[in-house]
Amino acid sequence: MSPIRLIVVLLAIVSLAILYFSILFTLIRNNINKLYKLFEENDAFSYDRALNRQDLNAQAQSFMERAVVKRNYSADAFEFLYKNRIIKGTHDKFYFDRKNLKTEKKNANFLM
Repeated sequence: MSPIRLIVVLLAIVSLAILYFSILFTLIRNNINKLYKLFEENDAFSYDRALNRQDLNAQAQSFMERAVVKRNYSADAFEFLYKNRIIKGTHDKFYFDRKNLKTEKKNANFLM
């Protein structure tokens, strides 16, 4: 393979990877906004008003569900917010923590 052809192939692979991740981040960002609106509509900013994952439509999909039906990125957005301590709660009830949003937003600024 000639060096020019190799460079073209590598550039194509890199551009496809960049396109894939930019689409993925956009979908997760949109779902973060949807989750926030659901928390806001239900005033779920304390444990007393907490919601479960079914209310948020953020249940993880199985492999077969992802293969057959449209992918639900709400679960990925939920996991991102939960791991960054913006969503808090127990195993069944969750609420949006506004205090941690301000501190963690600096670390997760590329998505929020």
